[in-house]
Amino acid sequence: MQILDVGCGSGAQTRDLTGFTAGTVIAVDNHQPFLDSIASWTGKDSLFGRIKTVCASMDALPFEKEQFDLIWSEGAIFIMGFEQGLNAWKPLVKKGGSS
Repeated sequence: MQILDVGCGSGAQTRDLTGFTAGTVIAVDNHQPFLDSIASWTGKDSLFGRIKTVCASMDALPFEKEQFDLIWSEGAIFIMGFEQGLNAWKPLVKKGGSS
């Protein structure tokens, strides 16, 4: 399972997503210090290799269509607007996936 965590911040929910699934998570934020923090703690525990960080804006995500099984955005989609976010990200979800 491929999971996209948009607006991941410092990654609390990113860690939870790896705990609740067997998938890999791509954690995206536009604030590099948050991503550096995530990279730091993933290197110290069993999550190494299951979380990748990408510095990008949520309105210009650098991913292929139908790449993800699940898109998660905890408390961040409001920045774009809920409807706009869903419309922008829906092409990234595989058929049968969830956002």
